[in-house]
Amino acid sequence: MTIMPGPDLDHLDIVDADRYVERGYPFETWDLLRERAPVYRVEHPGFPPFWAVTRYDDVRTVHSRRDIFINGGPILRIQSNDALAAIKRFQGRQAERYGWDPEVPLDMIYLDGSEHFDMRRLTMRGFTPAAMRRLEADLADLAQRFVADFMTQVRDAGGEPIDLVSNLSVGVPLATICGLMDLPRSDWQRILAWTDLLMFPHVASLYVQPGETASDIRRRLGREYYEFRCDLIEDRRGRAEPGDDLASLVVGATIDGQPLSEQELDGYISLLIAAGNETTRNAITGGVKALLEHPAERDRLAADPDGLIE
Repeated sequence: MTIMPGPDLDHLDIVDADRYVERGYPFETWDLLRERAPVYRVEHPGFPPFWAVTRYDDVRTVHSRRDIFINGGPILRIQSNDALAAIKRFQGRQAERYGWDPEVPLDMIYLDGSEHFDMRRLTMRGFTPAAMRRLEADLADLAQRFVADFMTQVRDAGGEPIDLVSNLSVGVPLATICGLMDLPRSDWQRILAWTDLLMFPHVASLYVQPGETASDIRRRLGREYYEFRCDLIEDRRGRAEPGDDLASLVVGATIDGQPLSEQELDGYISLLIAAGNETTRNAITGGVKALLEHPAERDRLAADPDGLIE
């Protein structure tokens, strides 16, 4: 990796989350960094300093050299000092409330090397190509049913706008991760509310009950979600025969002969539910948005889906 002396690029902004929401990714800014300062130290008020690495070969080097670069942070993504302090306070409250260790990472994403792999391998067999092929027909049927329902809603709307995320993007990933974890359908909507609040705090008002403040909503949903995870762990422990769903794999797993602690189990279950729910939702939404913004590519795909999907 070559660290080049960068010109004065302090005016560039790649940390403002509102800018991403309002105007999309700053491709021109990244192009400029790639050209003039491919490894650039960003020092922005209110944010911890970090290195912006923008060239492909350099990114590959960072990714592959685990002997030099760490994933564990404590910073995983661009977050303000205030946001990082809030996470630290949250960990402290969790530790006090449940008797946990405040220094233990929230989940395995914050771990490096063998520690990360030991945790990751516990559920890897649930995501192998062979496992996915076994699910392929069910997932295709699921997707077709959700798309058909969405198209019915579009027709019934009579030309009025319809929300893509809530009416299409949410359904497939939510049903899929809940199916992989063998969670009853009756819990799916509650799981959606809990993960929505974690990923998108501004949606709290959607789940308000009479007389609640925003803090009340967060506390109530947070307590409900924690109790749900505890009940799920106890249910899997109490089964006479261990299942092959993802939750059972985690609860029954050992590392170096030792089962996961309650804190590690809670973090793992939270990660599976949230990541499985939220990431694919964004991919579906972003994919549809991209096709709407590039109608020629949309028409190519519509004319030959079988030839282009792969």
